[in-house]
Amino acid sequence: MMEKASNASFLSKNPHLFEIKNLKVYFPAQTSSLIRRKYVYAVDDVSFFIDSGEVLGLVGESGSGKTTIGRVIARLTPPTEGKVLFQGRDIMSLRGKDLKNYRRMVQMIFQDPYGSLNPRLTVFSTIAFPLRVQGIVKDKNKIREYCIDLLRSVGLSEDAIDKYPHELSGGERQRVAIARALAVKPQFLIADEPVSMLDLSIRSGILNLLMELKNQYGLTYLLTTHDLRVAYYTCDRIIVMYLGKIMEIAPIEDFMSHQFHPYSQLLLSASASFGFGDRPKRRLGATGEIASAIDPPKGCRFHPRCPFRTEECSKKTPPLAELRNRRFVACFNPQ
Repeated sequence: MMEKASNASFLSKNPHLFEIKNLKVYFPAQTSSLIRRKYVYAVDDVSFFIDSGEVLGLVGESGSGKTTIGRVIARLTPPTEGKVLFQGRDIMSLRGKDLKNYRRMVQMIFQDPYGSLNPRLTVFSTIAFPLRVQGIVKDKNKIREYCIDLLRSVGLSEDAIDKYPHELSGGERQRVAIARALAVKPQFLIADEPVSMLDLSIRSGILNLLMELKNQYGLTYLLTTHDLRVAYYTCDRIIVMYLGKIMEIAPIEDFMSHQFHPYSQLLLSASASFGFGDRPKRRLGATGEIASAIDPPKGCRFHPRCPFRTEECSKKTPPLAELRNRRFVACFNPQ
């Protein structure tokens, strides 16, 4: 059975490992308009921090900007504006050995465990490649032994070492992807929807594995998910996002007891419909679908769907303000 993650790491007074400041990521949109070029506002002026040793969750519907933020931190996607500071240094300024070392310390586990593995490489070749690039194991004769030990640490047997991805189940492939990320001894892991494409019967095993590895190796996680159940069982603190904006930030236990933002209430209400969490005392009457990131609503991004909206919500963007200790909300009418 899946176990609830400890909140101790969040309560510690560690310095910020990452600081994300006014991050914006806009992608050119393919439209028929020849007059005005349009953009997808994937991430729009987002600021937050990640403390060493914590599990921070980015939660929201598809198109909220969760994956984009992870890819920027991994230096796979360049930002349009803003900064990502790692231990006080702007990651976009890193070059040469500094960049190589950063790529070793920051690893990413992708959503699709089959698409993220090269179908032409065996498990051994998949794990051994980053070892050779980073020079983790100097003795070439010991690389295979090192890879086998990694497989065992993620719950796979030695027999998997010479198999190809198509010979493995979805859960086994994701365990190989986790082993590859761990191979270079990282400090920080970005887990992008790590169980969303796996069968329900094996999701808890993968999440428990991630928590065990965190405690064993002293890792810090950024975990993206649309599922509040996953966030509850793994995260110390969560950030709720909608259409590229932060709606709410809270320690997970506080969040589950009370949600200030109407969108957060909508997410929990949906999760309760699937047998998770306490059923809300009142059903949130949100209507409509998520708007387009190409033409997001003026003012609060959520106001067209919000049952508590006022005229102010359609004209001004609410700032992310601290309502009480460690609780931040971007709403003119917090509930």
